[in-house]
Amino acid sequence: TEMPISLQKSSFAIEAWVNMKESGALGTIFAIGEGENKLSLKMNRTSVALFVNDVQLDSVETIAEKNDWQYVSLNYDAYNQKTAVYVINSSAEGAEQTKLVRHLAKPINPDSRLTVGSGFKGKMHQLVVWNVNRSISDLNDMNYAKTGIENNIVGYWPMDEASGKTAVDKVRGRN
Repeated sequence: TEMPISLQKSSFAIEAWVNMKESGALGTIFAIGEGENKLSLKMNRTSVALFVNDVQLDSVETIAEKNDWQYVSLNYDAYNQKTAVYVINSSAEGAEQTKLVRHLAKPINPDSRLTVGSGFKGKMHQLVVWNVNRSISDLNDMNYAKTGIENNIVGYWPMDEASGKTAVDKVRGRN
């Protein structure tokens, strides 16, 4: 699924609950921007990988059983040119966290489209886009449904339609 969204010269966070069906090839959870300004997060059941301009920058193992839901957050701090990826496994004791932080050689300026779920094999719920970088402590609201009027929220797709390829954006009132 693709949707137009502009986060030019801005920090941002893209978050969602994901449930991976298999541990095979990496599928795109989120990708924002195009060309030199593309930042992607790809995942399978055992690892998460950060890509810049379709080149893998880093990866880290995650711990998830076949039916585990994980909260995934891709963050970009425009001022410091830093990315952070947080993966929180909801079924692990103490809500186990995986963290991947990288500084980028140059800033990215995602000004075109957000791609969600390309090659992703599993389920996704509560996709949220913020126009601020969020820390791990900001993710305390991950278990709560959003209203669409929270500060700094620019897109919210609850993905509660039960099936299909269209989800309603509760912030901007479009699919």
